[in-house]
Amino acid sequence: MSRFLNPYYEDLEPYVPGEQIPGIRVKLNTNENPYAPDPDTVAFVNSDLVRRQRLYSDPFDIKLRETLAESWGSGLTRENFSCTDGSDMMINMAMMCFGQDGIATPDLTYGIYRIYAILNHMDYEEVPLREDFTLAPEDFFHKGKMIFIANPNAPTGLQLSNDQIRSILETNRDHVVVIDEAYGDFGDGSCIPLINEYDNLMVIRTFSKSYSIAGCRVGWGAGNKELMKDIETARGSMDPYSLSGISQAMAVSALKHADYYMANVEKIKAARTYTIHELRKRGFLVPESKSNFVFARTERMDAAQLQKELIRKGILTRHFNGERTKDFLRISIGTMEDMEEVMKALDEILK
Repeated sequence: MSRFLNPYYEDLEPYVPGEQIPGIRVKLNTNENPYAPDPDTVAFVNSDLVRRQRLYSDPFDIKLRETLAESWGSGLTRENFSCTDGSDMMINMAMMCFGQDGIATPDLTYGIYRIYAILNHMDYEEVPLREDFTLAPEDFFHKGKMIFIANPNAPTGLQLSNDQIRSILETNRDHVVVIDEAYGDFGDGSCIPLINEYDNLMVIRTFSKSYSIAGCRVGWGAGNKELMKDIETARGSMDPYSLSGISQAMAVSALKHADYYMANVEKIKAARTYTIHELRKRGFLVPESKSNFVFARTERMDAAQLQKELIRKGILTRHFNGERTKDFLRISIGTMEDMEEVMKALDEILK
C-alpha cells in the first residue's frame, strides 16, 4: 500500500467476485441466469439507440421508475422507487443515508454488506445464524441500528416469510430495515406490499438474476416516498447519471416482457428441484433453497477439492473458505441440461 492511503482502510479486504475462467463449459458460480434476454429486448438495442448514447441518459430514470411502479401496483408510484448502477450501489446509498447508528446483518450473508459498512466508517454487527443456517427473527429484535437481511439469503438460499419480516419491522420502528430481494423471484413472494404499512422498510432488487441482464448493471430500491426521496438526494449527489441510456432502455423493455422472464424462472425452479433431489440421492446435505442456487456439502470429498475436480470437468462452482462454509459448494442453477451434466460429473468424480 502507498504511504498516502487513509489508515482507516489499511486492513480493508475487497469483495471477491466469482472466478471468470476461460474455457469453462458450464458456469455455475455467480448465480447468473442461463437464459438470454427476450428477443424484443435484444432487438431494442439497435443502431438508433446506440447513436443516442452521445447524449447523457435521463438522470432521474423516470421511465424506468414509472414502469416499475406499473409492474408492482399496490398503489406505488415512481416516487416509491430509485434506480442505481447495480443493486450494490443501492446498498451503499441506503447505508450512507440511514446507517448512522450502525449496521446489523447475519454472519453468513452477502459479503458486500460488511465491506460497505467499513467504507462508510460504521459499526458493524454480525448476528449468528442458527446451526442449520436458519435466521431466527427474534435475534434481530430491538437492535438499535439499521438491519440488512438478504431474503432469500446468500449463500444458504433460505427465506423468511413476510410474517417473520413483519416481526423484525415492528420491533425496529426507529431504524430502517433493508430486505435485499436479489433472488426474490425464485422464492415465495416479495415483501414490497408491506411498504404501505411500514415507513422503515426498504426493499432492494436487481435485474441481474431473474431478468437476464446482469451485464447492464441495473438495481433498484423501493420504500415509502420520504425514504426514497432521501435515497434520490444521495444518488443525485454522488452519481446523477448512474444508469446508461442502454441500461435504462433494456430494463424497461424487460419489465414489459415479464411473462417471458417469469417462465424462465419456472424452468430454473424445476431444475433446482431436480438438483436438490439428485444431490440428496448422492448423500449430499442440501438446505431447501428458495433462490437460483443450492448450498451443498458431502462427506465423500473435501469441498475445495471437489470444486477443483469439477473445474477439470469444465464446470465452475463457488467455494467459500469460511469456518462455517468451508465444507459447502454453492452451485448456481443453470438449464436442466447443465444440471444433468453436473450430476454426471459428480458420479465420475465420487465413484
